Amino acid sequence: MDPVSGENLNRFIRSLEKHKEYALVCGVIENNELVTARRLRIIKRHLAVRDAWQIGPHDVDVAGIQRHDDPIIPKDQIDPPVLYALQQKKERSARPNQRKRKKKR
Repeated sequence: MDPVSGENLNRFIRSLEKHKEYALVCGVIENNELVTARRLRIIKRHLAVRDAWQIGPHDVDVAGIQRHDDPIIPKDQIDPPVLYALQQKKERSARPNQRKRKKKR
């Protein structure tokens, strides 16, 4: 996702501050309409918002970094962790698939 502004995130954070929780819900598109499984929701009460440049290769949040991302890095950051995360993702994608497939019997 490449938002043009932080408006949606800011609105979500304001709503979280007011309601003190949010729900993660799965959904699918059926007949051009969103259908959600509200009974399967996960209620959360904490959200960590971080700048992408702070995420390193061994950080749990690295799952949100894609190899083609171009994160905004403040000019005063000399050695931002995200550059190592991006390098690692690019190296891994360049390697041939090394998993060995099991032979079917």
